[in-house]
Amino acid sequence: MQSYLEKVPANKLILAVPYYGYDWVVNSGSSSQNSVMPYAQVLDQSSNYKIIWDSISETPSYNYTDNSGANMKYIMKMSDRLE
Repeated sequence: MQSYLEKVPANKLILAVPYYGYDWVVNSGSSSQNSVMPYAQVLDQSSNYKIIWDSISETPSYNYTDNSGANMKYIMKMSDRLE
């Protein structure tokens, strides 16, 4: 952030935070589709599953089975490091 402030006045900057995620179909042949999930839905659903931390991509995710029986993986794109 500091490098941007050295070039642009603070009142001209907008900080965008990625509060959304990707819902991926894990097993092929499923009728389910990949999708993007908004933050409110992420919060609602993520409390029901064990969150898995991927140290390579530095993203949290969880696995679940949807209503059609498809194995799904939800990858969160949320920053928990903004303080």
